Parts: sequence; C-alpha cells; structure tokens
Amino acid sequence: MNILHVTQLYHPSKGGTQTHIKGLSEQLVRWDQEVSVFAARALENRDLLQPNGHCSFLPEFETVNGVGVRRFTVNAAAQEFLFHRVQDVRGGYRFSKMVLGDYLPIMNFGPFVPRMMAEIIKDNPDIIMAANMSALTSLFAVWAASIGRIPLIIMPCLHVYDTWADLPGVYKLIQRAEAVIALTPFEKRYLMAHGIREDKIHVIGAGIEPPKAPKDCSFAFMEKYRIEHPVVTYLGRLIESKGIETLLKAMKQLWDRGVTAQLLIAGKSQLDYVAELEHRMDVILSPTDRQRVIVIEDFDDREKTDILAASDMLVLPSKTESFGIVFLEAWSVGVPCLACRETACADVVEDQHDGLLFEYDHHAELAAKIQALIENPERRKQLGANGREKVLKHYTWDQVGTRILNVYRSLVNTNQMLGKG
Repeated sequence: MNILHVTQLYHPSKGGTQTHIKGLSEQLVRWDQEVSVFAARALENRDLLQPNGHCSFLPEFETVNGVGVRRFTVNAAAQEFLFHRVQDVRGGYRFSKMVLGDYLPIMNFGPFVPRMMAEIIKDNPDIIMAANMSALTSLFAVWAASIGRIPLIIMPCLHVYDTWADLPGVYKLIQRAEAVIALTPFEKRYLMAHGIREDKIHVIGAGIEPPKAPKDCSFAFMEKYRIEHPVVTYLGRLIESKGIETLLKAMKQLWDRGVTAQLLIAGKSQLDYVAELEHRMDVILSPTDRQRVIVIEDFDDREKTDILAASDMLVLPSKTESFGIVFLEAWSVGVPCLACRETACADVVEDQHDGLLFEYDHHAELAAKIQALIENPERRKQLGANGREKVLKHYTWDQVGTRILNVYRSLVNTNQMLGKG
C-alpha cells in the first residue's frame, strides 16, 4: 500500500504529533508498506514566520528510517500578503470571508505551502492520512484527496481547550474524511458533539517503542545536573498553556511545609517563554526554593531517557493535550504520572492505578498528590509498574500500528469495491 501522511512539521528529534507520525510511519515501513510524509520545511512553529519562510538546513527530500520525507518551502511573504494585509484594507476581510468562508482562520494559521496540494495529487497514493487540524497542510490534503479521488483519513489531534478547536471550518474539514482517528474517548465525544458521525470515528491512541526493561538514570547525568531524589518532573514544551506555574505553586507549598524534593523542568522553549518562566519563578519562589529547581532546555533523546529515569514522578498540569505521549514514555521506565481531570489525559492516566488525577489549576490539590507519592516510595513503584504494564499491553507501535493499518486497509478495500480512487 502506498501511504501518504500529511502533517505540519516533521523532524526525527521532535515530540508531540511529530513523534506520533514518525513512530507510525516507521512501523508501517517495517511491515513493508510504502510510506511518505509531506510537511512544511521548518523545524518549529516559529520558523514558519521567518522572512524566508523555511529552515534552509532541513533538506527538501530525505529518507528517515525508510520513510520518504518531502518538505515544502513556506511562502511566508505570500501568506502575510494574502491572509493578513489584504484583510486589513477596507472590505478585504469581507472579500476573504466570502471566498474562503469558514476555512479563512485555517488559512490564516498557515503554513502556506501551495505546491503541496498539486504534489499530493501527482503522488497519487492509495490513501492519505492528514494530522493536526490547526494546520493549513490538512486543508491542502483534504482538497487534494477530493480532486484526486483518494481515500482520506483525518487524525485531528484536537487540543480541545484551544480556541482553534471550536472553529467551524475545522469540523467541515473533518466531515469530509471517510474515517477519523481519535486519540482518546474524550476526543471522540468532542468530535461527536461537533457533528462528526460516530461510525466514522476510531479511537486508537498513540504509541511508543518501550525499552525492554526500565532503565536506571546514568550517574554522569545525575552528577551533571546535581540531581538528588526525590525528583518531581515536568517534561514537555515550555509554554504558558502547559500549566507550569501551577506546578511551581504546588512545589512552593510543599517546600514551605518542609518537604524535601527537587523540581526538574525540561523541554523546548516556545515563543521565548523561558524568560517569562524565570521571572515567574523569581516571583513565586524564595531564593532558597529557586535553588531546588533544575531547568533543562534542548536535550537529545539520550538525555530524555535519563530525565525520565531520574524522575520519581511525572507531572503534566496541562489541559490542552490531545493525548500525552510523555505519559507512555514515563511509564515505560516505571515512573508514575499525574494529570488533570476532565481532559484527554484523564482517559490515559487511570487514577490510583498508574497515576493520580487532580483538578486543573488547583495547586493545593496537586501539592497533596505529590506529597502523598513522595512519602510512599512503594506506592510510586507500584503505580509506575502498572503504567509500564499498560504500555506493553496497549500502546506499543506493534499494537497501535496494527489498529491503524486495519483502518487504512478497510478504507482502501471499501473504495476499491465502490470503484473509487
């Protein structure tokens, strides 16, 4: 089967949706499927706004572990003119809205890669799977699938508390897919509430390739960052919407009570948030407490494993996640996880079984949950072991890839029987 995955960004070292698409693509290649990925020629979201519109050090064509990757140069100047300056002139927004309708906000988001749609049609794959509905690349994939009569699957990766998740154009696009892959039951319910038919939606989840056994953190890593147990860890993008400030307030409460622990914050800064984070730490924490916080930016995969292996628990105080692959990564090395109720994460972390749930933005409850685990090492160990067992049973790429490939095959076979494609 000739499979095309369309996404906004694709780089082997990145997390989130990119990690998911990379893992899925490479698993399908291992099963002798022909897989290509089309994406914008950029490394980070902020690169899409650069004057030249792309990162020149990223190759246009590349093969990564058997997956053919093609990156399209972003025409940032054209995007700025067509979707911003034109709308600023008198009558411009009304005209743009008349032409593009509910798709206008998606066009505004970008990335504007006009060659992509033509190349998708030219590539003529057996099936297209478009991921991340906040990106213009998904709109191009939908249009190309319609023109080329190519079976289409959409994996929305909804961040349901973000403003873009309620845009009417997003659901008009999703309705045009023949199948929809949801990461959690939470996302499925949200899709159905926005008019997507239940019979189209397949709840599959994300996947990882877990180590054969939980790994210990390297002594060199512990020495480098002067890490001492117990360690409470946040691992993810360094951005305001992730709720890191809630974790800071929770840790301050614990330190004020005399609880001994270090806080490890690791991730890639988005929109220069690290400067703001440093300011918030100076406001919230005392100088003594500030010395208990370790911040690690820009680490490679080997350090990521060490970060998790050095942790006694992982805390993700965000409500914007579409799944939370970092939970799987933490569990794979036996680390328990804390997540927010009434979010997609609550469908991944099972309260009192492989982690603990707390109310979003409720630092006092989070502090109590963290303290309970700090004071009970055996409980931490059991929750982490249960999490690893869950990963091995449900979330390896062999299992997740099988479920997704079955959806692909079913859709392609149905279209062949109906004479489509």
